[in-house]
Amino acid sequence: MRVHHHDPHLRGLGWGLLFSFLVVAVTWASLETRSLAAAILGAVAVGALVRFTPAAFPLALASTSIVLPTSYLSAPDFVRIVSPFLLLPLLVAAVRGPQRTRWLGSLPWMLGGLLVAYCALVSLLGDVGSPATGLAWTAALALAVLIVPLTASYPVALSPVVSTIAVVGAIWSVWSVIELYIRANPLADFFAASPTPLVQKWGIYRAMTSIGHPLLTGTFLAMASALAFGLMIRSGRLRWLPVLLVCLAGTAATASRSALLAAASGIAFALLLTLFRRSRRNATRAIVAVTTILCAAIALGPSVLGQATRNEAEAEGSAALRFAYVDLLQPMLAVTSGLGTGPGSSDLALQRVGGAYASFPLESSAMQVVVSLGVPGTLLLLLLLASILIPALQRGAILGPTLIAAYVVAASGYNLLEAFPAALTLPMAGLMITVMEGNRGELTRLLPRADDSTMLALPLRTDYEPNARPSPSRGRRQD
Repeated sequence: MRVHHHDPHLRGLGWGLLFSFLVVAVTWASLETRSLAAAILGAVAVGALVRFTPAAFPLALASTSIVLPTSYLSAPDFVRIVSPFLLLPLLVAAVRGPQRTRWLGSLPWMLGGLLVAYCALVSLLGDVGSPATGLAWTAALALAVLIVPLTASYPVALSPVVSTIAVVGAIWSVWSVIELYIRANPLADFFAASPTPLVQKWGIYRAMTSIGHPLLTGTFLAMASALAFGLMIRSGRLRWLPVLLVCLAGTAATASRSALLAAASGIAFALLLTLFRRSRRNATRAIVAVTTILCAAIALGPSVLGQATRNEAEAEGSAALRFAYVDLLQPMLAVTSGLGTGPGSSDLALQRVGGAYASFPLESSAMQVVVSLGVPGTLLLLLLLASILIPALQRGAILGPTLIAAYVVAASGYNLLEAFPAALTLPMAGLMITVMEGNRGELTRLLPRADDSTMLALPLRTDYEPNARPSPSRGRRQD
């Protein structure tokens, strides 16, 4: 087997630049009359990506699709909820063959099947949410947290995918900073005329880029910041430091407190995982410490940041609204006897409870999960995530769990889950990378000398026997 000596992260850099070029071409087509030229440029970008990255490009595209303003397009509810980018990795798995994850066992599939069945039953038999909406959300959740991560997480695509996410995050961070400086967005008219109009209604200008709402933009850039930090400490090189600094600046330009808290939490998460992993005896202590930090960030973060900006009326109103939801959580669960309203329908429980806040959306994705899935569904979801994360952490996963940690903290501060269904590609990307790292960790047991170049030289679909003994000749480079 001939192994080409190259840096896969540089290839990821090229993919990120080409993908950014594609988005700019599409944006140009939407703003100008020269749509034919823009379409040609986009076709060249796609052709180059597919030519040089036939394996990882679809996965990288799905992971970074959040930068496309799909949440503001007019589309049927099913297409809006079950994004085509959720299906793209599944298409790759169908064409190339699914990646086996024997090290995970059958527990995730069992828990995922129970969760899907429960969500479908609640959607069909409940009297609060719409059955069609509930079933669409059930399909989207099944794809994002179960089917795609367990079938399309090829270890050979790990370095290209994480590099592409980080580079696209850096490019959009530069856009965010420039937009804040000039206080103008080329897509402002598009956002204002969308089915869910978006305009600058805040006391200060907040960067939107092509993603849309500053909170959504901040969530993606916060995840990119945490990922860049994870890449820096994992590689032990400072080449990712400029990407980290740019992503943090872009996150700050959105003026999103939850995003800044998410970036800090993700960085702390990656640092703790790296430090504690050096000693296996501290594994339990690491899990306890990381869990404590996440819980404290989710529970106390909005309050702390709200106090830091307590002179702003908008911040005070936002903090008061979130604290009110905590008091209303039990009455909202009581509407369905704790069984849930069905996926995607948590706002209906808030409307049934009534009161001064009934006309507002439920401004916390964590509460949206609890209210919509109910106590049984929430427990099943947590068990499903644990059945994937714990074995992956034991096999050296850092980057994927870091992305998930940043996402959870950011999403807990606003109604990300139900307001922007297309953003389900964010947790899907985190879980995909987590399983990729787990698959890679399992492969390094069989290929002790494997590095990024060796991984890229392997076939896309890499199956292995968990009890197989490595051959002395396997993993060696041959000229």
